[in-house]
Amino acid sequence: EMGQAVAEVADGQAGRLVVGASATVSETWLPAVLGRFRHEHPGVALEVRLGNSEKVLRGVRDHALGFGIIGRPEYDPDMIARPVFEDRLMPFVARDHPLASRPSVRLADLMGTPFVLREPGSATREAVIRCLEESGYVPREVVQLGSNEAVKRLVAAGMGIGILSARTLDVDIRAGDVTVLACEDWDCRRQFWLVHRADRLLTPAEQAFLALL
Repeated sequence: EMGQAVAEVADGQAGRLVVGASATVSETWLPAVLGRFRHEHPGVALEVRLGNSEKVLRGVRDHALGFGIIGRPEYDPDMIARPVFEDRLMPFVARDHPLASRPSVRLADLMGTPFVLREPGSATREAVIRCLEESGYVPREVVQLGSNEAVKRLVAAGMGIGILSARTLDVDIRAGDVTVLACEDWDCRRQFWLVHRADRLLTPAEQAFLALL
């Protein structure tokens, strides 16, 4: 029995996989990937630890996490970063917001309204601020919150304009809580990355996870 258990760990059919993920990843892309992994490797124990990109990256650096999936590149010689999927960030408002009924808007139309964004350390926030600055705009008022769900709920209550991954908004759009704005001069995309320490010997379970991507 001991020999069989060792063999199962060695071929990736047993063991443990610990993945750190940002809210956007855990709410959208990751569940389907973990479902496929579980189907192929049912004996591997799975654990997902949530945090913004800064927290996840710190966990990988400190050896607390085998893998992290984050929304910003990591230029660190001690880390390996692999692109896994591209994401698009979209502005949205409450369904009864004055802008919601307009067929299209421009960024200038949004600047008089408070922005509801993620907190510092969030890669979503960093990407939004970067795209706004590259377009020559800086929000005059920003409300910051610590989760995608909190941002969506505050926007749905009419508190301002949110910008989040289009992937996170599907349920809210179908429920009629929010409306995505067709913004003519806004095209904000970012890459998500799987990161791990360059000096870390990957376990068979981790190697099997990489092979699935």
